Amino acid sequence: MVLVLHCSLVSTTSRGSCCTDRVLCFIFSSNVLFIMSILKLPQSTTRLLNSTTVIPSPLSLVKELVDNAIDANATNIEISLSANTVDKIQVRDNGHGINHEDYEALGRRSHTSKLRTFEELQSKGGKTLGFRGDALASINTSSKLTITTRTNQDKAAVFLAIKKDTGGVSDSKLVSGPVGTTVDVLDLFASVPVRKQLAIKESKKAYKQIKQLLHTYALTRPHIRLSLKVSKGDKLSWSYASGKGADVREAVLQVFGTDLASQCV
Repeated sequence: MVLVLHCSLVSTTSRGSCCTDRVLCFIFSSNVLFIMSILKLPQSTTRLLNSTTVIPSPLSLVKELVDNAIDANATNIEISLSANTVDKIQVRDNGHGINHEDYEALGRRSHTSKLRTFEELQSKGGKTLGFRGDALASINTSSKLTITTRTNQDKAAVFLAIKKDTGGVSDSKLVSGPVGTTVDVLDLFASVPVRKQLAIKESKKAYKQIKQLLHTYALTRPHIRLSLKVSKGDKLSWSYASGKGADVREAVLQVFGTDLASQCV
């Protein structure tokens, strides 16, 4: 005989299956498999699960931030990584910056400047790289997020510390800085230790993937200057310096060399 327990219900049965009005239990040998009741997850758990779906790796984080920089009409984008890819990731651009009235929307899920209704995808689809409004919120859930930004109407840049999980600004101060936006991500995946350890283990693979990602940006947007700097890893650093009127041929020359560039039509 095998004892089957469900909440306050106790019953006995032989090997096989049993069914109550609340749950269906399958019994295999001496082990009981309970099908749990459906419950609503806590918001903190939901945010964390969603964040690792949108930002599953350092590569995806860099892609989302570079996409934001391109959408801000940046012509120079600099990426800096710590050696293990999780201690610090910084993306700096010379785009149009963030307006003061948008500060409190930073890091909040489903907040975006690129879309107002689902129907707008018909007319605006493809005009911007980002539109979901989930990237910064996901980053903010799994790490510490700060943003320094300045528009061409501002006399100084503003440093913004983003509230953990919920988004919005927890602290701000005026700082010196050029027009554009710098996003600093500290202790990536601090809230997801297993994901953090995996990222550290695969850091060398991440360097290669991020560099390949930047290659694609250089080829598709040859007018944008790009650079990658890895702390304590000069051999891993890379840059693409677009000249005036740079085209795909120039990008191919810098990224892949003369042999491949000579084959471009």
